[in-house]
Amino acid sequence: MGYKEDAALFRKRGENWHNVIDPQTGFARGRHTNGSWAIPFDPAKSYSWITEVLPWQYTFFVPQNVSGLIELEGGRQSSKPTLTNFWGNYYAHGNKPSHHIAYLYDFAGAPEKTQKHVRAILDSEYKIGPAALAGKKVSVKTSALAALHRKVFASPK
Repeated sequence: MGYKEDAALFRKRGENWHNVIDPQTGFARGRHTNGSWAIPFDPAKSYSWITEVLPWQYTFFVPQNVSGLIELEGGRQSSKPTLTNFWGNYYAHGNKPSHHIAYLYDFAGAPEKTQKHVRAILDSEYKIGPAALAGKKVSVKTSALAALHRKVFASPK
């Protein structure tokens, strides 16, 4: 389309996630203007510098560079325990930063876990009928996500 400068600008901005993931802890974390990390820090707690969800959820919200995130988390083998811990304790489907996380197992080399978790999401979060999306804001995005899970990625029962 000829917008090479704009593309370069947004590609560079898309890598700003490196500025909020603390390499020592492996989590998204608040920073002060001098570059120091906000303390105290516990990725399982809410903070004023993060909206609606926990650092656990925002750490995995790097859809523009999933392979870079997996690498930062220690590579394909090292990222699987982190994902498993997240899944068992911190998954919150009601918030959009979590919607793609089941698919990260594919990038971590465990597609069977993606299938398992997508099936669990479908069974628990998306029903057929009048209360299909109970407790969630019914929107085109949520409905499209349910259709995507069901038609393209979910393994048969």
